[in-house]
Amino acid sequence: MSVLNKLTNTPGPIEWYTPSWVLEAARGSMGTIDLDPASSEEANRHVKATRFYDKDQDGLSQYWEGNVWLNPPYRRSEIHLWIDRLVNSPNIDQWVCIVNNSTETKWGQQLLSESGIVMFPSRRIKFWRPGGELTEHNTQGQMIVGSPTVNKSMFIEQFKRHGTFFSTIGAFATTVQE
Repeated sequence: MSVLNKLTNTPGPIEWYTPSWVLEAARGSMGTIDLDPASSEEANRHVKATRFYDKDQDGLSQYWEGNVWLNPPYRRSEIHLWIDRLVNSPNIDQWVCIVNNSTETKWGQQLLSESGIVMFPSRRIKFWRPGGELTEHNTQGQMIVGSPTVNKSMFIEQFKRHGTFFSTIGAFATTVQE
């Protein structure tokens, strides 16, 4: 979601929103963000999606199409549902998502095997909370993942100052050289 439950074992909402530099790069990679299925009105002021679903609208039960940005709820009990929906929605043209770099999880393996490119940031991302406060103690690294249909050259151009890239081919990955 652009609304995150970052501490996966903590009950209740802990909202952390995506920083603008990530959103600008994602938008630049896809051209537009047509849908953010896991968002809020406050988060969408920065995401600038044409359409978004908030918690009350339950984005998992809604129609997904076009260019999708996803920052899913990070709860262990539901993140796999968001990733499965992202990689299996037939009407999505392209997608970019940000998640913890939990590459050993089933959902992480599924996401990587269905992606086209991955960027591992060179430092921990500082998310922001409702009201604009930046997080200072992010204890987990992230990965920003693009669909096979995302223009890899544009993705690299947009994110190049922020990390290391891997182009993926199904379950196989190769390092992208600039």
